Amino acid sequence: MDRDPSLIDDYGCDCGGSAAYGNREERVCGASCPCGLDSAGRLHLDADGCFLGDTDELEQLVLSECGPACGCGPACPFRATQRGLAISVLLVQHASKGWVALAGAEVRRGAFVCLYAGEVISTPEASKRLAEYDHAACEQPSAPGHALLVVREVLPSGSACLRTNIDATRRGNAARFFNHDCGGGTLALTLVRCAGCPLPRAALFARGDLPRGAELTFRYGPPSAGGGRARQRRCACGAAACLGYLPSESV
Repeated sequence: MDRDPSLIDDYGCDCGGSAAYGNREERVCGASCPCGLDSAGRLHLDADGCFLGDTDELEQLVLSECGPACGCGPACPFRATQRGLAISVLLVQHASKGWVALAGAEVRRGAFVCLYAGEVISTPEASKRLAEYDHAACEQPSAPGHALLVVREVLPSGSACLRTNIDATRRGNAARFFNHDCGGGTLALTLVRCAGCPLPRAALFARGDLPRGAELTFRYGPPSAGGGRARQRRCACGAAACLGYLPSESV
């Protein structure tokens, strides 16, 4: 069999359990699966794919999941972020925020909501695009903002980090409509690594139990008082921690 070029190695678990998935049985992993441990070495998802720990810790963790070479199927709880948008999302217009995204049904604390999907680009390309987006904002201040997200993964040494640039401005999913909240928001962003895959993915989980109609927000970065890039946008989140501007940094 030809080797999958998306893999950095052929590692895959083979735990051998089973569970119903639709009208068929699927192979699934159990609590002893090595793919189910977070960067702190703890089992992080329950059988329904919900985060087991303190959701305020999610932004500091890297979760792991089964990958292409693993023997389990899509019903495996350690593939929770691989099944697409997990909840219904309603998009409505807001007077000061533009588009806002609302939960279309109740969401359980720790439940996976969706990935922050977009084009994964290099840092030089991210810098080039950010300059283009800033120029467009200067030319037309009322134009929609960009959706370029920078996520950093701190390495175990604590002295270096890996950077992932995800641009959902042109291609993305529902998460591109999730607004920033300086107070943390209703969702927590965390990185997920699949066994054998070179690039991490950014995933959003519910911080707490969310009622239907709750706005879906997360923290893009630390609160900002302005003074960053030349065209920094005002923040309309209304949180007590808000300093008036959306997070901004030079790429």
